[in-house]
Amino acid sequence: MTDSIYSIRLDQSLVSTFSELSMSAFIVDDIVPDRVKSWLNGASDVGVGAFLDDLPAFTSETLSQVPLVSMWREAYRQQGLKPSQYRSSPEALAKSALNGRDLTTPIHLVNLYNQFSLGYLSPLGGYDTARLSGTDIVLRKAAPDTDHFKPLGGQASKMPLTPDIAVYADGDEVICWAFNHRDSAKTCLKEDTTNAIFCTESIRREHHHSSIGALNALRDTLSKIECSVGTIATVNADTQSAPLPSPSQ
Repeated sequence: MTDSIYSIRLDQSLVSTFSELSMSAFIVDDIVPDRVKSWLNGASDVGVGAFLDDLPAFTSETLSQVPLVSMWREAYRQQGLKPSQYRSSPEALAKSALNGRDLTTPIHLVNLYNQFSLGYLSPLGGYDTARLSGTDIVLRKAAPDTDHFKPLGGQASKMPLTPDIAVYADGDEVICWAFNHRDSAKTCLKEDTTNAIFCTESIRREHHHSSIGALNALRDTLSKIECSVGTIATVNADTQSAPLPSPSQ
């Protein structure tokens, strides 16, 4: 059970660059990995199906023209990154799916949220609350002199903490780099995670419904498999901080 009182916040420096940015999150407790696995075994690739059915026909070469992808490519350019080298998580998932790659990971919770990330072509991320050191998750620009980052399955030297990079942060620990490109090995979901916070974000106001749709679909599924889920909280330029309601509220 999550006993701490958590909150989410957008930093003004990031809002000044991305004026339509929004971030949403919710807390989930009482996760039973075997129940997640059972749901996935009966799900029949719902994310992949929704992705292929709901969007016009395109290939991995024309994926960058889809508005939900192109907005992230522009956001990565604004961070000083090459979109062909550093892809948003939904673009990376979609490209892998179109190329017929196996998207399965050893972590059932990750496989679960990837289904909905792909289905809505929107980013989703999860963090184990037992592995967070603080209670305030902030989406802000990196602080090169004080931040720390241990990328999951990657080299820190290839993901520098330059001042224009947007990061999710737990104090001075970066828990996700370049919005949604790479999670931290220190706070990522594990096979035995039982309590977590799930997040999404959108750069453009007109695409907020896609990101919140993915988060809602994930929340509804976790509720169906008897997890305790909290209400979704959202922050944006008008309301830059908000508490995350606990599942008991």
